[in-house]
Amino acid sequence: MLNVFVVFSALVLVVSGGVHLAGLCRCDVRSAIPQIWILHVLALVAFAGGVYYINKVMRDPEQDQGRCILAAPKWIIILAGILFVYAGVNFMTVMMSMEGNVASRESDGSFALTDHGQVVRELSEDEYHLYRSCEVRAMSGHWMFFSALALVFLTGAKRWSNSCRSNE
Repeated sequence: MLNVFVVFSALVLVVSGGVHLAGLCRCDVRSAIPQIWILHVLALVAFAGGVYYINKVMRDPEQDQGRCILAAPKWIIILAGILFVYAGVNFMTVMMSMEGNVASRESDGSFALTDHGQVVRELSEDEYHLYRSCEVRAMSGHWMFFSALALVFLTGAKRWSNSCRSNE
């Protein structure tokens, strides 16, 4: 089952990266695939699986989990660290460009930038799709980080478990 979670986490990372690249290219993925938000759940499932397995392989609760994490391939640890920083910078950049507002389609079919349900200003259809691509880009940075962190935990747990078996 551990291998299934490794593959699952890697797939979530790749899909999240693709969605993120689409957002960087100003593609409104939400309009094309409204169910894209399921990646929230999938990234958290991957992360929870990582936490579960890293705790499962630690035989002694007093053992340092850091040693298990450091058993992961270095490139995955580095990738997760880079994505941690990137997710924060990306999120702040997007929020500043959107001024904390949300693009919405009004009941009359027009487009608007809203803040807590109040129209801040009207948007053209192109601006509406641009803002929606930014919203997905803001979240996909986090999806990438959490799925990469899951890979750190899972691959570390797998290597740690294999090294413990070979020492017995």
